[in-house]
Order: sequence, then structure tokens, then C-alpha cells
Amino acid sequence: MSERSRYWRGLARRDLYWSVLTHDELEGRVPEGAARERFFTSGAEHVDRVLSTVERLYGVPRGGWRGASALDFGCGVGRLLVPLAERCGRVVGVDVSEAMLAEARTVLDERGHGAVELIASPALEALGPNGGGPNGGGLNGGGRHVGGRVAFGTIDLVHSVLVFQHIRPARGMRWLGRLAAFTRPGGVLIVQVCVRRPSGFGWAAVRGVMSAARRAKRWLAPGMEMHEYDLGAVLWALRDEGFHEVHVLDGDQPGHAGVTLCALRAGAPDRA
Repeated sequence: MSERSRYWRGLARRDLYWSVLTHDELEGRVPEGAARERFFTSGAEHVDRVLSTVERLYGVPRGGWRGASALDFGCGVGRLLVPLAERCGRVVGVDVSEAMLAEARTVLDERGHGAVELIASPALEALGPNGGGPNGGGLNGGGRHVGGRVAFGTIDLVHSVLVFQHIRPARGMRWLGRLAAFTRPGGVLIVQVCVRRPSGFGWAAVRGVMSAARRAKRWLAPGMEMHEYDLGAVLWALRDEGFHEVHVLDGDQPGHAGVTLCALRAGAPDRA
């Protein structure tokens, strides 16, 4: 396991919800009441925007969203899985953290979406083209959260937001290729990346306003890395994977310039 994977798993154990959305009311606790509803409402609003954008750019899957499949890479505690499960016929969540996946399973079961499949990212990384292990077998070692098989070229909507910015680009580009492979012909890939870091002075100023408690809490822990990607390299990679009609939309994060890429994979027309 890489140092960064260990870091994210450790952060998830300490701050399950804050590590998904860095809002003060989420730090160091599992939110309850109104704070919890705000967290999940933000996910529902995001999914509404995503599906509306897909419909506007490419149309609706021919069988409608209820007949479509969706995969959320970096699903965390299920903020987006819940609304995706309310709209789509099959939903798969992927995360590096077993603690996140365990909380996501609790959330999904509580909200009546126990059929959502959860997969640890190392298991997804090891999948062969037909959805089995590298030797064609099942998902061995995938953890108790693995709910099924995911074959290449079978997912209608592959989505990832607030994730690639925390993955070093060399590894992130490999993951981009893997997510592209899971997208079916005629399917859509949506991924958000940062394309420029702020200046050192500006980032220092942002860090300077952090609370003393937060600084003390993470004094001995490595920082939450932010990585920029070469936009041209990402676009060429998508082209090489058979994607066209790529739209570059705003995807800024506080203190960071970013884009959200929406790409349609070439294939038989299958959208209304």
C-alpha cells in the first residue's frame, strides 16, 4: 500500500465526513440532524446537476436513467451514491478506504439502497476485462464490501469529483484510463481535475486562517495533497480511449483552478 493510500485511510478513520467535504461542521464527528441532512442534500443537488448536464449535452440513455448504470469513483460515505441509486438501475461505489465503504454501506442500508455495490479501489484496479480477477476468477481480496462484478465497457455513467486532485498525476492518469475502460460505448465519463495550483504565498494565506485546533490535530500528519494535471494530456488520453464530444466545464475549488470534463465514448448511438 502506498504512503498516500495509508494517509487517506487514516484520515477517513479520523474524519469520515470532513475528508469528503471540508466544512467546519463536519470536522471530527459524524454529523447528525440538520448538519447530516445538509451533507446529503448537497449530494442530491450535485447529482441533479450532473444528470441535467448529461441530458443537455448528450441526451438521455435510451432506456432512461432507471435502466442505466452509474459508477462513482471516490464515493466516500455515499454522499452521491444515495441520489444515484434513486435515479439509476445499477450503482457502484469505489473508494480506497474500508472505513468509508463501511459507513457508506450503513448509510445505503438505512436509506433503502442495499443493492448498491461497493468495491475497494485496489480490487477494481485488479479487475480483468470481464469483471473477474486478473486471472479471470472472482474478486479475491476485494474486501467484504465487494458486491458484484464490473466488466469493461458496461457502465453508462462513470463519475468522479473532488478525487483526482488528491491523486498524484502519474497514478491519476492510470486511473483515468481504467475508468475510461469501464465506460460503455455510448456512455459518459465525467471527471473533475485541478489544472493550476495557487501561488505559494496565496496558499500560505489560506492555510494561515485555519483554526488552531485543526493545525494541532494534524500537526504530525501529512497534508492533504492537491495536484494539478496537464489538461492537454488529459484530453489526448480521453481521445486515445475513444472519447469524443468532450466538453470542458468549470470545476474550480477554493484556491484552485479546475475543470470538469464531460466526454462521450464513441459507439453505437444509444441515446434518446
